[in-house]
Amino acid sequence: MLFAASIIHRSGALIQPFLLVFLTNERGLSVVNAGTVASAWGLGAILSPLLGGWFADHLGRIPTIMVGMVSSAMAAVVLIFTADFQYLIMIAFATGIAAELHQPAAGALSVDTIEPDKRPRVLSLMIWSANVGTTFAVMAGGYLASVDYALLFVINAIVCLIHPALVWRGARDLPRYQRSVETRTVGYKSALRDPLLVGILFLAAVLGALVGQVFVGLPLAVDGAGLSEADYGLIASVCGVVIFFTLPLATGRTDKYPRAAVLSLSALLLGVGWGATMFAHTVVQFSLCVIVWTLGEVGLYSVFGGLVEDLAPAAARARYQGLFWLAFGSKGLTAPLLGTRLYEDGGTVLWWVCAGVGVFAAVGFLLLAPAMKRRIANA
Repeated sequence: MLFAASIIHRSGALIQPFLLVFLTNERGLSVVNAGTVASAWGLGAILSPLLGGWFADHLGRIPTIMVGMVSSAMAAVVLIFTADFQYLIMIAFATGIAAELHQPAAGALSVDTIEPDKRPRVLSLMIWSANVGTTFAVMAGGYLASVDYALLFVINAIVCLIHPALVWRGARDLPRYQRSVETRTVGYKSALRDPLLVGILFLAAVLGALVGQVFVGLPLAVDGAGLSEADYGLIASVCGVVIFFTLPLATGRTDKYPRAAVLSLSALLLGVGWGATMFAHTVVQFSLCVIVWTLGEVGLYSVFGGLVEDLAPAAARARYQGLFWLAFGSKGLTAPLLGTRLYEDGGTVLWWVCAGVGVFAAVGFLLLAPAMKRRIANA
């Protein structure tokens, strides 16, 4: 039921993939101003995992998910009726907080009820289910946007109300989370004193800025090539299709190789795929680039979930999840903030920067390899 809730929720998450296009085409904002609004959403999404992790550890997993989803539905309805630039920034910020508040709670809820040796696979499958839903969202969203942008917001709100009901039904018979005394002493400050964790979080944030270009640089490039919203939906959906078929195969198999090596290769694929986008002008060319950088995403997803759990004390899993989603989720701020500004010249600078970032992260993971190996051996 938890997997079903994740797929349904992401299938209805129609706003963010088309937010920039909506703001420029329907609200008449410039690319830079639209990027500012999208960055406000991203800033809220950055803060949200910290709040969600704390709420999940102290108030409970399911209540946190319910509060986040209901708030997200309300924010979506308000956003469609907002036209003023200043108000758009404020509502987008609130929407970003609400939309990701459930993430640490959902991850921790899965971990709470799963045997340790199965957790990496289950966490990867949770990411897989989210990407399956996102694939449907961008495909359906492209068509719905061509009919009426309001449909994106209405359907998004409805799905946000369905999601917590499914989670409650699926999780009501699971063992209740018991708060321990250790929860009060293992917090964010303790985690941030761990240099290995900080290094991993930094590289996750750097790569998140690349992954986030699927909602920023990619739609701008597709539009600049004279292609339609439906074409963008088709191109972006290639990412979900690749993840659908490859992530279940990669999960478990990547455990046979050093995690740092897998992460390094994945970062390199992300850099190459996004860098090659500067040469794309047709649906097929864009899709080939998507395939390359999506394979990099698959490598990241197959390793990150289990790696973060290996570093987390049992009493603070949700907060460690919160830190990871804060770092990786910072793409909601960095991707539109940097992407819209670097794309001003037609995208050449943006794609060169993406290629460089991929190489930088690949080297970074190799430098962390010895410490990562020691930590895993002692886990």
